[in-house]
Amino acid sequence: MKAPAYRPLTMMLPEADKQLAMETLKGADFKPEIDANSGQIMVPATRYHEARMLLSSKGLPRTETQGMD
Repeated sequence: MKAPAYRPLTMMLPEADKQLAMETLKGADFKPEIDANSGQIMVPATRYHEARMLLSSKGLPRTETQGMD
């Protein structure tokens, strides 16, 4: 059986928002994963847009992304 393809959800989420996003996605049965190399949240590619809408409806990300100063 082939595992579903995963897609990165967002770039450079602050750690506090990343934790809330993971909890929200797990609670909605998205089965999110953390990429071991980049630390990005990954969701099944077939549910990518649904996941983004869910997080947006919950007010995430709450904080501004931090770039290089």
